[in-house]
Formats: sequence, C-alpha cells, structure tokens
Amino acid sequence: MIAEKRPSFDSGASPTEEVTLDHPAAQFLSTFTAPTAEPGARDQQKRAAAGFDVNGFTYKDSVPFKRKNSYLLRSIGYRVSDLQVGFRIVSQDDDGSVVIVWKILKRFPAPQLAVTQASPDKL
Repeated sequence: MIAEKRPSFDSGASPTEEVTLDHPAAQFLSTFTAPTAEPGARDQQKRAAAGFDVNGFTYKDSVPFKRKNSYLLRSIGYRVSDLQVGFRIVSQDDDGSVVIVWKILKRFPAPQLAVTQASPDKL
C-alpha cells in the first residue's frame, strides 16, 4: 500500500531523509497487521485496490507518481517479506523509466497466510 495525502500523498518536496516512521502517514502503515486468513487477505487486497482513507491519508495499491516527491510504501509478501520503505522519485528518463532513492524504514516478520482448502466433495 502506498500512502497518499489528498489530493496526493507524497511528503511534498521533502527529501527521503525526512520520510520517517514519525510521519503521520507512516503511523498507520507501521501498525497495520496483515490478515493471516485468505478471505481477510483478499478483502484487504480489494480495499487497497479501491483505496481507503485513514486520518486524512488515502492508502492504495498504486498511485500516479510525481517527480521530486517522496512516498511511503508497505510491501507485504506472504511467506517472503514485509517491509516499510520511503522513496523519492529523483528523475524520469526519456524512455519513461524513473530513478528513485529509497530506504527501509522498518522490517516486519513475513506474515504467513492460512489458505482455505476446498473439501474433496466440493471440487
């Protein structure tokens, strides 16, 4: 999920060094607990795709980028990793690719997902 301040979260023109866990948008991301049951994970995936508001910030799974802006991201990969990072779009090349600087703000234990198995008579 990427934090977005309406109309767009970015920490404005602040450098990546100023994007910390103390930033108001980082607080929700830092305290978010990933669902561990498949139905809850699917619900959260839909919620992030649509975007949702918490304390004046919108959280989405993707946002259009703006050069020179800084962003917060919580990346959760079940059984693999769970990281909160801050990054800044430094420049955009002629081919459309972007150059970023980033830093890890917090590492969380990789969550495990309990997948619901269909019973053989339901297959």
